[in-house]
Amino acid sequence: MDHLRAARIHAYGGDDVLVLKDAPRPTPGPGQVLIRVIATSVNPFDCAAHAGVLSTYFDYSLPLIPGTDGSGTVEKVGPGGTAWAPGDAVYLRAGIPRWWPMRLQAV
Repeated sequence: MDHLRAARIHAYGGDDVLVLKDAPRPTPGPGQVLIRVIATSVNPFDCAAHAGVLSTYFDYSLPLIPGTDGSGTVEKVGPGGTAWAPGDAVYLRAGIPRWWPMRLQAV
């Protein structure tokens, strides 16, 4: 499968701009892992991001998949990755502006 379902925003605004749509499946690069996200959260940072409040601080490109915290299992390891193996249980705090974990997969 080359896509996944993700909560995405295509414009800044209120809760009405958050829509469930298909998104490209990320591919882990060197030293990265692909994580199947099982649980995530929405916190005040995420709300500020989709409202556009943080757009002057971070160079977001829309559409944006909000969310920064998550847990799940490693699905695939990129080239040179040695710390994790497929099936390992993990939790994460995604960096900004990485692919964010409020989707079914995260890099």
